[in-house]
Amino acid sequence: MDCLVELLKVLRGSSKEAVENINAFHPFKKYMHIKRNLEDELVSIIEQAINSEHKQLILVCGSVGDGKSHLLSYLKNEKKLLDDFYLHNDATESLSPDMTSIETLDQVLKGFRDENIEDGKKERVIVAVNLGTLNNFIDSEIGGHYQKLSQYIDDQEILESYTHESAYDGNNFFQHINFSDYHLYELTKQGNHIDSFYVRQLMNKLVAEHEQNPFYVQYQHCKQCKLANSCPVKHNYELLKEEQVQSAIVDILVETMIKHKIIISTRSLLNFFYDILVEQDFSKNSYMNLNYEDRAKTYIRSLLPNLLYAHPDYSNVLEQVSKLDPMSIRSESVDEIIVRFNILDDVVTLLKENLRDSIYIKALEEMDINRRTKEHKETKKALLELFIRLYRLNGIQGKLAIEDEVYTEFISSVYAYNANNVRELKDLYTNFIDAIFRWNGGNSKKMVGINVGMNQFHYRISQELKIQECIEPGKINSSEVIERFVPYITVTISDEDEERKESIDIDFALFKLIRDIKNGYRPNVKDKNNFVSFVNLIERIYNYGNKKKEVFIESKNTENISRYILKKSKFGFEFERIK
Repeated sequence: MDCLVELLKVLRGSSKEAVENINAFHPFKKYMHIKRNLEDELVSIIEQAINSEHKQLILVCGSVGDGKSHLLSYLKNEKKLLDDFYLHNDATESLSPDMTSIETLDQVLKGFRDENIEDGKKERVIVAVNLGTLNNFIDSEIGGHYQKLSQYIDDQEILESYTHESAYDGNNFFQHINFSDYHLYELTKQGNHIDSFYVRQLMNKLVAEHEQNPFYVQYQHCKQCKLANSCPVKHNYELLKEEQVQSAIVDILVETMIKHKIIISTRSLLNFFYDILVEQDFSKNSYMNLNYEDRAKTYIRSLLPNLLYAHPDYSNVLEQVSKLDPMSIRSESVDEIIVRFNILDDVVTLLKENLRDSIYIKALEEMDINRRTKEHKETKKALLELFIRLYRLNGIQGKLAIEDEVYTEFISSVYAYNANNVRELKDLYTNFIDAIFRWNGGNSKKMVGINVGMNQFHYRISQELKIQECIEPGKINSSEVIERFVPYITVTISDEDEERKESIDIDFALFKLIRDIKNGYRPNVKDKNNFVSFVNLIERIYNYGNKKKEVFIESKNTENISRYILKKSKFGFEFERIK
């Protein structure tokens, strides 16, 4: 093997190395293993379960591709911890081709049926199971034989979005650890900063400069390749070694997960790194045979910043990342630099002024890119896209930096919520209550618009509503880093007597809408279709109002606004003008 491209293919989701086998541990997997805190938790549970006087079932739960089987294979083959356990990977193992996954799981867990669980046998079973499969199993007809297991799952809220410590319970037949309680990123005490130990470690595994790293060993051969000065894969690999670039990639991945609510598994993360290092149609031999002009075009197209943002068709991860493409963001500073770029003949100097030292710039100079951009508008456009995208990864701070203030506020609020620091959520609650009053066109903190029959063009009908934030302060978590958390903020609103309460989870999209309403935005039909849970909550909260006793009617389209009140009295209904 003499090309880095071939070795990088092991990262692809379609590679044979991507398929996990609990009973075998490939050397590549051994090298790529990263120890996380959940490993210590699982080891602790296993060690205590071994010494239990009664049978033990350990559920290793999570999502597809999140590393459950990898960790069990590591503990079995490298740590030799699981010799006393029967292991089952529900995602890949079947006892018979004629059996469904539910029937297979029933065979594996038969000793933990309600009628068998206290038979005195000391079974030890570990099952790696996806949450969807576990839910289907419990809800199935067969699941009726596992009421005690079902009760444990309910008590531990395994199928819910809450986070729990995975502590060993010596009085129980069941134990569990849930990979979904962990994320690819952590909240930090700064509040407006998020980091990812796992993603950083994974990138370090790819680019670390030591002989145990097969990628680095193979990269050393790239230096003797005839294409060394113009190979996009070699140069992408070198760019990934830059700490600034790694930090930017972490930020981009986390922003993608938060804004677009996608779950990135370890498997899809490895595939992501292949996709941003190697253009899918790249071939060393074909690239070598290109003429000088076509090679320059292919080089620019195959560079990491373009692979990161310009290929939504490669994977679901890149589809979501492409929505953050800096080319789609406009600001005064960006517009100025685009104008300057388009009128300059010496674009390389502009790159050097705004970007940190990059192997790309040197390669582009050697390709005489200034001349090419003069002669080919298409090349200049491609270079501009590369420049803006590369700046996001490796630009000189302050010149073209674009900060999403709403996103920054949101992650600060998520940290405050998970740290139980309710004082930091005051503005969010204020904006949330304000959005409730403004949703149907209200403009005060006392009256809300209500819909009566057909849409009224000449009159606004409203009611008095008294609501307040409902907060139960907990102990503040002052940890420097929070690893187990929910990526949203739950807010609760009550009537003035706190007898009726309504709660909702605020994700980024809803957070942004609430902030936009604060700044004067008026929700439209599309918003009301996209935020059904918020609409339903508002409708329930409006029932807290005084409309059963009185409503106010206000003319819309006259210069002299008239206001009326329709109210219920002991004599029936009364209607009078109040202004």
